[in-house]
Amino acid sequence: MPGACPKPPEPVEALAKARCGTLEVPENRSRPGGRTIKLAVARIPAVAHQPAADPVVFMAGGPGADTFDDIPFLIGSGLNKDRELIVMAQRGNLYDQPNLACPEVDRFNAQAVGLGYDSQQAEQLMLKAVKDCRARLTAGGVDLSAYNTTENAADFADLRTALGIPGGTSTGTPTAATWPSPTCACTPRGSARWRSTRSHLPSS
Repeated sequence: MPGACPKPPEPVEALAKARCGTLEVPENRSRPGGRTIKLAVARIPAVAHQPAADPVVFMAGGPGADTFDDIPFLIGSGLNKDRELIVMAQRGNLYDQPNLACPEVDRFNAQAVGLGYDSQQAEQLMLKAVKDCRARLTAGGVDLSAYNTTENAADFADLRTALGIPGGTSTGTPTAATWPSPTCACTPRGSARWRSTRSHLPSS
């Protein structure tokens, strides 16, 4: 679904020329008919006037890392030199609906200044912050068990289908490089053309 591009705290110049939107996917694919979530997507044009037909689809690692923060580095590394660069936030990231941010933990970090990282009081405050965050998210209907690498892989398979990408070169961190295997298992049709580079970004 077309929409406005995310606005990171530090502006990302490439997003000014990008086409953005969201991809709506099942939150938990093992529960048909359940609720859906929306993932932020950006399509950054190639620098070349006649780019290759198949894009680069970047998968951040972590798992759970924020792809949009990586865009300046990806552009600087030339990933969109002769191909369109497509990035999508992993489920639960800041620009997704829902996002799994924990302001409770942020408040803990402010409280914990001066307590000592491994002090008993800091440990108790941290545990309370995590429990409060979990309770808030689950009370809002979030199925935390669905935010995992298998679902992430299926999200990227759905992205390929939604955009009509007949073949692609996916690249990313070592964690992300393992995703095409579960993607192929979940989506046997068409996955044979999905290629993965199991390495970091090109050095030149």
